[in-house]
Amino acid sequence: YGIGWERTVRATDFKFRWELSSENGSLKSKSNSCLNIAYVRKVDFFGGDNAGVCAGRVSLVTSDESVVDSVVECSNGCTVAIFSDIDKAQRMNPKNKIKWFQEACNRFCRVNEGHARINVRHKHLLEDSIKAVMSFSQTDLRKAWAFERERELGELTSHEWYKSV
Repeated sequence: YGIGWERTVRATDFKFRWELSSENGSLKSKSNSCLNIAYVRKVDFFGGDNAGVCAGRVSLVTSDESVVDSVVECSNGCTVAIFSDIDKAQRMNPKNKIKWFQEACNRFCRVNEGHARINVRHKHLLEDSIKAVMSFSQTDLRKAWAFERERELGELTSHEWYKSV
């Protein structure tokens, strides 16, 4: 243990919040000392200019004003992760966190099965790619992308596409 900030789950509504802990691991009482104040990012979402696209504003708020849901749901209401999953993941080393996050994303993407196709011409790879991606719906952006060269043999691998673009 040590003195520091840790994310805890509030028992009344299972929401995450930040609390200052003492040297023995217990939570410290609030005081007006500047050493007991932390600021966290807060994102307020609002409708964007395009249909299906969110916009938001980021601000800093004190830790006691910051409470977030401990359940992650996708747009159709299915649960991607609950607080115990998130709590377990935050204690993992970076390599295992990445693996956990990729698996959670794959569970989410299974809802949107299928591929979003990107057809490109070799001489116009960047232009064709931008046009294709900008035309995708929010649902298509979550799908796996498949790349195809027009009037050329074979598919373009995602590695080749990312390297070229």
